Amino acid sequence: MNMINFEEEQLKEIVKKVIVRYGIGVDASITISKGSDKVDGYLGEIVRIFVKDGNNTLNLIVKIGLKDEKLRANFPYSEAISNEILAYEKILPSFLNLQIEAKFPTLFNPFAKFYSASSALNQEYLILEDLKVSKFEMLEMKELLDHDHTKLICETYGKLHGLSFALKTLKKENFMGLDSELHEVVNLIFTIYNIGKEFSKMWKYIQTVMREKGIECKRINNYVDNSFSMMKDMSDIREEKFTCLLHGDCWTNNLMFKHKNYDGQKKVEDIKLIDWQACRIGPPVFDISYTLYSGASKDVFSNLKMYLNIYYENLSKTLALFDLDANSVYPFEEMKRQWKKYYHYGTILAAPIWKFRSFGENQGVDPLNYTSDDDSSFLHAISDAECDKDYLSERIKELMHHLDEIDGGKLD
Repeated sequence: MNMINFEEEQLKEIVKKVIVRYGIGVDASITISKGSDKVDGYLGEIVRIFVKDGNNTLNLIVKIGLKDEKLRANFPYSEAISNEILAYEKILPSFLNLQIEAKFPTLFNPFAKFYSASSALNQEYLILEDLKVSKFEMLEMKELLDHDHTKLICETYGKLHGLSFALKTLKKENFMGLDSELHEVVNLIFTIYNIGKEFSKMWKYIQTVMREKGIECKRINNYVDNSFSMMKDMSDIREEKFTCLLHGDCWTNNLMFKHKNYDGQKKVEDIKLIDWQACRIGPPVFDISYTLYSGASKDVFSNLKMYLNIYYENLSKTLALFDLDANSVYPFEEMKRQWKKYYHYGTILAAPIWKFRSFGENQGVDPLNYTSDDDSSFLHAISDAECDKDYLSERIKELMHHLDEIDGGKLD
């Protein structure tokens, strides 16, 4: 297989150093194959590795950083990869160790197994377990979050944030140490890198599509004019007392689900959280609003209060296992206040995601092969690309109607 940033033999040598730690010989056969398509939205190269040594096999995913100078000039690329390595090497193990020390009856572990990584400039990679072998899969790009998936997501983030608040409360020095190593990737995008301004252009495209459908929306107009400054304002969370470690980039392509058939019906039964490049410290509603507002259905929007209750119930139960009271660590009223203050965070970030969802089979932009004659970024190309406008306008109309209801006091 031809790779963009690694020679095949170079990657095989890296894999050999990993597999010997798991009782597999260096003479094992190593097969490399493609791991993702252009519409997946990854700013990196994904390859699959199958290792076989007699009866011993190992299935791996390798995430390889890109060397493209323009991409790196417009995006905090090294910082993002550094974050993901920190997540797998330190943050996620801290969550697991906290549970072990507290003698959890069952470990909460919605994470891929980590094998190895390198943050060397232009030689970055992460090696993880291939979750597809365990029957985990992403939702189809146009598939919206239904009740069962949304319920599981809210349960999962409730537990994750509960662990994060517990770490912050019980092991503050450890928590602050992790905080000091994290790069605020989203903040960097909107304070230093020009790519942050592309979100206004993305909303401009959405505005044009909605106007073609005869829909004029003041909220969309506001995002066109002010999304960049709004995100810069929301990057300053120094006055927020109730913050924790977040997943950060939690749209559905960074969530993998395992399903099972019950009486001919496909039901979701498990979830894994992947892609930790944007992990950060922030208000918990950053994660939840981004997840829901980039992929949920109209029915989910209509029952937001129920899903926030599910989230908070799981956060509370997790904290209770550490003898911590959620009313002190993260009061429910604070969660509602944060939602009203910060829902724009999830909505603004959702614009390119809805565009991704709207691409047809022969539409979209391949980040691995993207080039331009000017200084425009990959995200700029996404905003200009053609898509299924009927799908896009319907989804945005539902979202805007829901946000109007929130402003009208629906969460009160």
